[in-house]
Amino acid sequence: MRAIAAAVGFSETVFVTDGPLTSGRRHYSVRYFAPQAEVPFCGHATVALGTAIGRRLGAGTLHLSSASGDIPIEVVSAADGRWGTTFTSAEPWHESLPDNQLDELLACFGWNRTVMDSSVPPAVADAGARHVIVPVRDRSILSTATYDFHRLRQLSMRHDWVTIYLAGRKAPCCITSALLSLRRRCRRPRHRRRRLRRISKSHRPSHHARHDHESARCRHGLAEHRHRPRRSLRAGTCARRGRCA
Repeated sequence: MRAIAAAVGFSETVFVTDGPLTSGRRHYSVRYFAPQAEVPFCGHATVALGTAIGRRLGAGTLHLSSASGDIPIEVVSAADGRWGTTFTSAEPWHESLPDNQLDELLACFGWNRTVMDSSVPPAVADAGARHVIVPVRDRSILSTATYDFHRLRQLSMRHDWVTIYLAGRKAPCCITSALLSLRRRCRRPRHRRRRLRRISKSHRPSHHARHDHESARCRHGLAEHRHRPRRSLRAGTCARRGRCA
């Protein structure tokens, strides 16, 4: 499955492991793979799979069994022929990032704790997959950052981190972030240090926590590190088909 995911080349690929799909059956087991490794969960792939199953078997409730737990899905068909999928992810939780792990992570960027935003503690968050969130004191740090890809990937694999979010304050009420996934394939692995692309949208606090993962991908499903290294790219530029709409 990992080899297939690597050949497909998307950020994550989901597999139904106990098929085939049959009429009347609404419970399936799934596994998720990035090109480099298996991951416990991926929301975008789950939405795509729900829509694909819905088109085959019809609208209704589905249940997917994954490494992160049971995922209930609601698949609906609109009057205009479009399909929609909603689901409830695993129970979210977060914890402080241990000091030794923080220091290892900062060293991959050539940083120390002087770059940190002291008002926002670094953390590990999980809603089906583990994500590290590291706040920096100035967003200009993100635009000039470089990192050791292989060292950071090894650290990510060792602590089971799926993605790393670097967040810089744009204004008192607005934070800009960049996302890294070290389990996805790099187009040019011979370059040991990568230049970080700030291609995520700004996030404004609200009464309901909200995160837009699409801000880190184009409509072809390509993540930030699949873009050509050593080149400054703006959000929406796709390494496969040029400029995305």
